[in-house]
Parts: sequence; C-alpha cells; structure tokens
Amino acid sequence: MLDTYTEERQPIFWETANDYILARIQADRDFLDRYSPEHDREEFERAWKESMTATPARAMTYAPHYEGSSIMWGPPGSVCSASGTHSFKARAGHHLPPQILSNGRHVFEWLGPDFTLLAFAAEDTAVGAFEAAARRLGVPLKIVRDSLADGRKAYEARFVLVRPDRYVAWASNDAPTEAVRVIARAVGR
Repeated sequence: MLDTYTEERQPIFWETANDYILARIQADRDFLDRYSPEHDREEFERAWKESMTATPARAMTYAPHYEGSSIMWGPPGSVCSASGTHSFKARAGHHLPPQILSNGRHVFEWLGPDFTLLAFAAEDTAVGAFEAAARRLGVPLKIVRDSLADGRKAYEARFVLVRPDRYVAWASNDAPTEAVRVIARAVGR
C-alpha cells in the first residue's frame, strides 16, 4: 500500500485543495463582493442566513476514492479522485460503508491492522480459498462471516476484501476463480 501512496492520494490532495478549499475561498470572496454589511446590513444578514442553511452541491460530491489505483479492483478506466457519489454499496476503491452485523456490533469493530474478508452467506470452500491464498502469499487475513440479511444487503456483495485503512480492495457476489490473484493485486504483487 505504501508504494501506491502517491498514485492514490496525490490526485485527491490536489482536487481537495483546488476544487474544494480554493473554490470555497473564491465563493466566500464572491459573496463578500456581492453582499456588504457596510452597504446594506439587512441584505447581508438575509443572504448570510440563506448561505448557512444551504448545503453546497460540491459538498455532496466530496467522496474521496481510489478506484483507479493499481492495487484496487475498481471499474476499468477509473481514476483516483476526491469527487464521487455516496453509497452503502461496498465498492472497490471506496471507504467501507458503516454497517451493523447480525451480532449487533459495528463492522468497524471487527477490522484491524490486517486485511479483512467480509464473507456474507459465503460457502466454506470460497472462504477456505481466501485463507489458503493469504497463507501462500504471507498476507495476514482476518475472516468475518455473517449473514447477508438486513442492512448488510446494502453492500450488494457477498465477499468484501477490506484493506487495513478500511478501503475496499475488492467486492463481489461471486467467489473468485483465483483468490490468490485477488489478494496478490490488493497487496501490490
């Protein structure tokens, strides 16, 4: 993961600085150029109140992701970006969405310093293939098994491979034909 730090994060840092922070500074400057408390205090206070209750459209699209990373299984042609959409679906390159497991504990309580495979209503052979692949590659892997009921259906995947930074490396409803290939790519091999 450290080898892809620049590949994944540099575009996000650049977009965050320019498209979000700088854009907000420019919007504030434009607002103050248009509305002046010295010129018309009532108009300024009305406009200020409106601006504080409105959610900027740009804020709704701030969803940093690493879809385009060489170690993610994101859609073909994807890029790493600060812009995206929010979803409860488990998507490669995106932060794992929050979810309560059937035992009542939060999924984040089960994640740790290793890779984690979330296996929802998964067959033993598929889970075993991931365990064998991780052993073969020397990759620490924690398995969390659960049902695919309730809110977990929102993940739209029976298998979710999560990195230690809580980003989804790979997600699918189908067991891979080669679990070694999935894990190897997720660790940059």
